[in-house]
Amino acid sequence: MTHLKEGQIAPEIKTENQYGEVISLSGYKGKKIIDKVKPKITQIKS
Repeated sequence: MTHLKEGQIAPEIKTENQYGEVISLSGYKGKKIIDKVKPKITQIKS
């Protein structure tokens, strides 16, 4: 896991949004963003 400090440049990240569209961090260059990552939870049945 990467921990960034305020003002530090983040690495390039590409992921899918809730609509299946690929988005990248570089698309928000020059804008202020809040990065909140919520991992998918998979239930494993035994």
